[in-house]
Amino acid sequence: MLTPMTPIARTDTTVLALPADCRRWLSTTGADRRHAVLEQAIPVDLQWWDDSLATFGVPGSPLQREGVGVGRTELSRGQVFAAAADLSEPAAVWRLLWLSMAWGTGSRRRQVHRRMRAVAADPDRYAEALTTAAELSRTDPEKAYALLYPGNCTLIPFLGPAFFTKFRPY
Repeated sequence: MLTPMTPIARTDTTVLALPADCRRWLSTTGADRRHAVLEQAIPVDLQWWDDSLATFGVPGSPLQREGVGVGRTELSRGQVFAAAADLSEPAAVWRLLWLSMAWGTGSRRRQVHRRMRAVAADPDRYAEALTTAAELSRTDPEKAYALLYPGNCTLIPFLGPAFFTKFRPY
């Protein structure tokens, strides 16, 4: 029986076999892999997102636009990455945030309203950090990560490390 003080042995990852599908995918050319990553699409309801963003009064809407889609649509990683191409407009970093979150949560939208409430409480506090993190992710992802996760604590409540891989220009 395990107790709170019972140490658990670490798994020796050097002896784990890579699944065949993964080995096949890794053997494809870089262009094929890049295409597969960029084309990976998730069903999302952009109307729901725009309605929710309006309800919470957070910046970044509308998400529904040319090149992204309208209503219920398939949102690809490539579309999210394209949203990061030009972050010179203040609303662009917010669209990147919400599109990243839409792609990452799909139709489940777990904790999305909590995140929106957190942003709505102090959007000015997060705008500069998000813009800087997006820019840093192009050249120094470690610094971008540290900016969004200072002292092993999320900068934006309910927005943790799993999200950071989605919030970045490709």
